[in-house]
Amino acid sequence: MPQFLKNPIINFTFQLFLTIIVFFFITEIPLILKEIQPDSSGYINFESYRKSLYPTLLNSLNLLGINILTIQKFIFSFSIIYLFFKALEFKVNPYLCLLLLLLLIFNIYYISYARIILPESFFFSSINFLLAAILKKDSFFKFIFIGLMLGLIFNLKHIGPVISIVALFIIFFTGIVKTDVKKFYLIIVPVVFLTLLENYCFYQKHEHRNSVFYNTVIGKLFILSGKKSFDINSYPEKLKDLLVSSKSFYSKTYEFLDEIKNPVLKADYAADWEVHAQYQFLERFKATDDLKIYLRENSNSIFLNILIKNPLDYLLLTSSHYLGLWSAGMSYLYPDPKSMPYFEELGKVSGFVKYINKKLLFLSQVFFLILFALSLLILFLTSLNFRRNNLLFGLSVIIQVYLVSVSFFNVATIRYLMPVYPLLIFSVIIFFNINKSRN
Repeated sequence: MPQFLKNPIINFTFQLFLTIIVFFFITEIPLILKEIQPDSSGYINFESYRKSLYPTLLNSLNLLGINILTIQKFIFSFSIIYLFFKALEFKVNPYLCLLLLLLLIFNIYYISYARIILPESFFFSSINFLLAAILKKDSFFKFIFIGLMLGLIFNLKHIGPVISIVALFIIFFTGIVKTDVKKFYLIIVPVVFLTLLENYCFYQKHEHRNSVFYNTVIGKLFILSGKKSFDINSYPEKLKDLLVSSKSFYSKTYEFLDEIKNPVLKADYAADWEVHAQYQFLERFKATDDLKIYLRENSNSIFLNILIKNPLDYLLLTSSHYLGLWSAGMSYLYPDPKSMPYFEELGKVSGFVKYINKKLLFLSQVFFLILFALSLLILFLTSLNFRRNNLLFGLSVIIQVYLVSVSFFNVATIRYLMPVYPLLIFSVIIFFNINKSRN
């Protein structure tokens, strides 16, 4: 770190100055995502299948006449700058730190979430702050801050516990934080406090929690029913007519997908079809309310049945989603194929991103595929000798456990890669920093 930045007043002033610059940059860039997304309504209306912290904050700020997007942009901007400064203090090569900063700021898709009514911005910021806190020197406030960030990550989104629990385990297991009862309590108390607060806010509004797991299950069930290996007779008789119809429908999509040679493009389309299976097929089938209730009440047993009866197909589907997470919009690089079945129906569920330049999109896609390869290489190399690279191994495990979890329970979209994007970039930078130091 430059000598003049070691002065705490100058350091903070410079951080604030850079935060304001990033804030205005985020404000002025062209929108590639709409401010209101399809799932924004679940938070605006505080539906019972959403966590409560973001809707509560959104409602409170609305009552005060404060635009939540202004708060999101500032906190998000500060989290990026704060991480940059902590990387400098961690004695990472300054040029690599600058590269980290630029790759975060100029990922337009990543920073666009600061301008959307969704908890993603706070979720991303919490992960940035968590990484920055881990890089700080040990202190009372460091462990409290780690606990607060883990608590926010845990309670902002349903996928949050995957990152928080794995991160907590990795922090102590790899020696990133030396095992100590006092340190553990300093970290765990804020997590418990924020969890209790989230529950309190939720049950002030709702009597019980609902879940989107039902949509996950029917999506997996219908899309897999299109496979030749899927045996309808292995499932309850009550579902037979429904599965006969879904098998006929989605078998045509597999015929189309089998013709695609590009694996990333194939994963892109497969994910879109699974979203169709989640939200459109029951309406297409004109399912009765009685059948919908049966599916919802038996979603857990149906899910287990899928895992038991179709484990290989499910593994292949999960692998497809894992690869698809690294797609920056591969399907936008190709013209719409004329052979795609039910093209109009797919258009209803395929998310829209406003890409301005296809050449830039192509370069972005190459970048993410390189990042994909490097992430696996780093995990492999650090696994061979994780004690030597505690932080690098820990980050790799957090990243991969999160991505595999998303692929297993959800569908592929680069949106789900974005929470760990800073961890990916930082791990690559640390990897090259370590190797440069050895040379």
